[in-house]
Formats: sequence, structure tokens, C-alpha cells
Amino acid sequence: MGDGIIFEINEIVVGKKEAYLKDKLTKIPIEKINFNKSSVRISALKNAGINDVYKLLSYSRQQLIKINGLGKRSADAALNNAAIIKNLYEERFKIRLNPHGGYKDKRLIHLLYVYRITKELIRDVKAFKDKYSGLIHVFIANEKRLRSWLYLLLASEKKKQYLLSSHDDSSVFLENEITRSVVEQANYIMITFNGDMTAALSDFAKDSVTYYTWLEETLGCEYNAYVQDKELVHKINAFDADFSLMKTKLRKYQEFGARFILCQKRVLLGDEMGLGKTIQAIAAMAHLKAKGGTSFLVICPLSVVVNWVREIQKHSGLTALKIYGDKKEALYAEWVKNGGIAVTNYETAKTFSDVFDKRLDMLVVDEAHYVKNPDTDRTTAVRRLLSKAEYVLYMTGTPMENKIKEMCFLLNCLKPELNIAESMDRIYEPMEFKERISEVYLRRDRNDVWAEIPEKLEISDWCEYERE
Repeated sequence: MGDGIIFEINEIVVGKKEAYLKDKLTKIPIEKINFNKSSVRISALKNAGINDVYKLLSYSRQQLIKINGLGKRSADAALNNAAIIKNLYEERFKIRLNPHGGYKDKRLIHLLYVYRITKELIRDVKAFKDKYSGLIHVFIANEKRLRSWLYLLLASEKKKQYLLSSHDDSSVFLENEITRSVVEQANYIMITFNGDMTAALSDFAKDSVTYYTWLEETLGCEYNAYVQDKELVHKINAFDADFSLMKTKLRKYQEFGARFILCQKRVLLGDEMGLGKTIQAIAAMAHLKAKGGTSFLVICPLSVVVNWVREIQKHSGLTALKIYGDKKEALYAEWVKNGGIAVTNYETAKTFSDVFDKRLDMLVVDEAHYVKNPDTDRTTAVRRLLSKAEYVLYMTGTPMENKIKEMCFLLNCLKPELNIAESMDRIYEPMEFKERISEVYLRRDRNDVWAEIPEKLEISDWCEYERE
């Protein structure tokens, strides 16, 4: 039964992967296979009705060679490049556990639930079966012979006595307390396996994150919904983060984000708005503070300075100081002397970036798309501060993948050694670009983490207006 559960889980995952690849590859026009200085005869493929990468991959080499005007070399290049594109998507396939989806989605959650609650029982049943399978087969064979009038008619008296003795032994065996317990366990496993999904979906709603751990166990691999680079995932998961100064418990994806920041040191966090980029930044600073860090600087638009201070105080035991306005020089001097987290706006950061000589444990730049233009004063001011900090975090919930030049500028500010802009002429497919920047850029949207997000909670807060 244990093997049956794992087999069905794998069957569902494989089916979802195939559907995912079909959806993605049918949307890639056949022209996209002409990269790496290839010269595939696209017109010949289109004349044969091959208009997308998925359709191309359904053809064998021999079938392609027979296409008028294609040729062996062009056919090989077409298949090779199509396989490269397919592999890019295969590596980034993410299985999502969706209790609101169709039957297969719910069945997958149900199977993981069954796996979890029956894992130990299955182990015990399997151990019993391995120990007594030979004896059980003998009992079954002898019972069949006892029910055959022809066999009994032809059998010797000695053989009949043996069969009767075997029947008595099998009765004793079946009435044994251990055997009855194993039979009950096996029946419970079968009932649960074939039973209602309600309990599984209810359990998933309480602790959806743990189901991904069970998914890893059943698939026999380390599964991560956020990053596809296995070495990077292992490095991040193995990082010994200290969040003891946090007052708020991080969700799994937020903890992963904070570890990503700490492991990679200079990164761009691009999570969709509402997923908690601020709390991930605070968690990273809390770790550095716990390890002896003293000075942190957050640069953000003026409209969110107060919010940053409030969030720091709410979610951590760190001290925060607003630096802006008429008293900014005095506040700046106080922070330089006492340390903590200074929160300032872009305009104020420009005024003291020239004279700033303090070593920062971490620099956080919120709404980093504000500094995407290399010619502005605020971009120049922020870039001066980059050399003062070992850890630098750029944050923006504004999607930038479609503005490649601006994206590359920000990433090169963080890690010039990547030479991202210089390699742009070699990037032929969006997924390869994402892979190229994966060590410095992390973005999740609601679809990536929705299972970890609680139901919407609405709170009414009454405010009294003062005269002003």
C-alpha cells in the first residue's frame, strides 16, 4: 500500500508536469529555436504544420529529415534547441498543492495526508508481511486444496491430515493478537486511502507548509517552491539563522527570503506587494544584530518612513530612529553615536551620503525602482553608500523583468562581478535570464505562496479627527 500511495503521487505529479510543459511549449513560436547562431530552416517547419516548440518535439529525427527543404543538419539543430528550451522549463516546474482545484489537486493532498497518518502503520504491516509472507502463502494454497473436492478425492490420507492440520494452524495464526492487530491496521489504511477527502483538506488548511515536506519525502527529492537551483536551496536551508530578536513568527517563504538575503549578502528582493518584504528585511537585520551588528540604514520614500519605524518596533526588539526634517543633522549624529536602525528618505540620504564615513552592517533600499536611472542624484547618493555595507538589500514589488536594461543596472550595482549587462547578447530566452540572475534576485507572487497565506482578516479601526 505504501508503494501504491507513492506511485499515485508520482503519477499525479508527472501528469501535472506534462500539462505544464504542453501549456508553456505550445506558446513558444517555432522561430524561437533559432538561437546559438543556429540557422534552422523555419519556413520548412512551418510548411509542414510545425508552428510551436511542443509540436516540434512530437517529431522524431527521421520524421523531420523527411520534411521537404529541412535536411539532417537543420533537423538536428531544431531538435537540440527545442530540447534545451524544454529542459529550461522542466527545471523550473513547481507542483502546487491546491485544495480548491480539481479532483487531481485534492487527491494529491489526500494522498499526502494518507501517507502522513499511515506511514508508521504501513511500515509495521510491511514488516509483518516480509516476516510471514512465506507461511501465509502456504496457508492460502492449502486452504484452496481443502476447498477442491477433486483434490481431496485423489489425495492420500496423510495429505488430508496435513491439510487439516494446516487449517488449524492458520486459524490459530489468524486469531493471534499480533495478526489481528496487523489486519486492523491494513483495513484502516485501505479505508483511509479510499475514504473521504474532507479530513485531509481540513488538515491541509491548518498546516499547509508541512505538506510540502511530505511531498519531498514521497518524491525522494528536495523540493522548493521558490528557487530552482538545488545547490543554492541547500545552502539557504542549511544557513543557521538567528531570529531570536523577532517578535513575529515568520512564514516559511518569509524565513526562506530572510535566509536568502543573509546567504547572498547583496540581493534584490522582488516579492509581490503584500507578501512581507519589510518583515523579511527586518528579520535579516535581527540576525545580524544578534551576531553583534550595530548599525543599519533603511532608505525609502518619505511616505513610508513612519511605517518602517512602526514595523520594526512591532515585529522585532531592534531600535529604530527617523532621520529627516529640520533636525536631521542632530538625529544623524545621534544615530552615528548610538547605532540602531536609521530610517531616512531619499532626499535626506543625498545630503549626508558625501560625508558618510560609518561602516554599515546592512543597507536596505526600499522601492529600489526609484534608483533605476543612473543619472539621478538619488541614484548617485545610494551608490556611494553601497561600498559602506557588507549586506545590501534592494526591495521592490514592482515587476521589472520586462525592463531588462533597468533590471540589469540595479543588479550590477549590487554585484558588478556578474557582468549581467555584458552577457545580454547571449541570453535568448526569458527563463535563462531568470536563471542567470537567480543568485541575486528573488521574486515570489501570491500563486507561489498562497497556501501559506491566511484568510483575509478585516479589522475596523476608529479614528477621531483633530481640529487640524
